[in-house]
Formats: sequence, C-alpha cells, structure tokens
Amino acid sequence: MTLTFFIDAALQRQPFYRDANLIWKANEQKVIAGYVTTACLTDLFYLVNQKRTTAVDFRAVRICVDTFRLCTVSTNEVKQALHLAGDDFEDNLQLACAISYQLDAIVTRDKGFPKLGLPILTPAALLRQIGR
Repeated sequence: MTLTFFIDAALQRQPFYRDANLIWKANEQKVIAGYVTTACLTDLFYLVNQKRTTAVDFRAVRICVDTFRLCTVSTNEVKQALHLAGDDFEDNLQLACAISYQLDAIVTRDKGFPKLGLPILTPAALLRQIGR
C-alpha cells in the first residue's frame, strides 16, 4: 500500500475512505497480506500531524505497525530506487521495496505510478480481485 492509502484511512478522506477501510478489513481478516514501508510511516506521521494532534499521529503509526507487515528500507532499496526509470523518488522507493520483498502488486490511487515490472492496482481493482 502506498502513502495515499494510509492517509485516506487515517484521515477518513472522502470519497476514498470506503475503499481504504474495506482493504484494511481484508488485511485484518488475512484475505490479503498488506505491507507498509518504514519510510511511509514517517511521511504518514508528518502529514497526519498537519491535520490533527501529535497523540493522534503516533496512534495512526502504531495502528499501521500493529496491522500491516513492515518493509524496512535499507541501503539496497535506496540504491535500487535511484536506478529505477521513474522520476518520483518516493514512488521508486515503494517499488524497490515491493521488488525486494517479492510482493505481488502495489495498491495506489496514483495514476502516474511507474509501471516497472510489478502490477499496479487501484484500491477498487484490488477489491474486485478479492471479491469485496
């Protein structure tokens, strides 16, 4: 899952919250195995902090850590991201982590996310795929 998914869930952003919530529940029910990069968590904290209080920010990060599997970002993923063809480093880092962890797909609403060898699914497409 990319940062937008976690922001949609944490801030209950409409109209995206419904899909984010359904995916979140599918992850909790072990229908899917959702992952979050450790780099995403710092961005999540920062962005939620712009809208809420620090206590809520830490709670949002704790819930993500308790609910999703973590992809740590090491030197290898950073170097791989720098060599990917995409022009958005954050997206490249997400992709490098997904490749490193041998994930099946990336779920994002970002229409410009680089398509570099891994399926890129919208939240709606993932929900259709899992019958939700």
